[in-house]
Amino acid sequence: MNDATTSPPAALPQQFRMKRSELERFLAQPRVAALSWMTLSGEVMSTPIWFTYRDGIFLLHTAHPLPKTQAILKNDRVCLVIQDERPPYRYVSVRGRARLRPGPEEALRLYEEQARTYYGPLTGRAYIRYAQRLKQTSPGRIEDVIIEVTPTKIVAMSYSDALNPATLLALRAFRTVKL
Repeated sequence: MNDATTSPPAALPQQFRMKRSELERFLAQPRVAALSWMTLSGEVMSTPIWFTYRDGIFLLHTAHPLPKTQAILKNDRVCLVIQDERPPYRYVSVRGRARLRPGPEEALRLYEEQARTYYGPLTGRAYIRYAQRLKQTSPGRIEDVIIEVTPTKIVAMSYSDALNPATLLALRAFRTVKL
């Protein structure tokens, strides 16, 4: 973790703060984040995106130029939300500064690493081949880049300690069968 402020949501009691070790484990899992930024016209926009958390920094692969990357070049303030929708509900909300890291080879390596993490080795490789073919059919020149997000504030919430194991098991079972 870097020097970003980590805190629980203001309205929740202190016991719901995610412990540092839990936060590190949570961010190491292949979860899809929602990246939000301000568009060039001043509207908020969000998109689902894979991420890699490394040395206190969030690394996201994308293509450039896209409206998202052009907007980030103009206003580097972004937000990432990463959640676990299974009980006990947990989430991490990250406010930070984004920068585009050029270097298509490094960006492609990150993308390949993320594809293997999210899909597995075989399906990840097939997905990357498909994405590369799709990119070749796109009009104009598109380059792989990394969006590097340096957190300025992290809010990490978990109900893990609030539920005993039997209650947690019941909640997950009831949710599965939609009771």
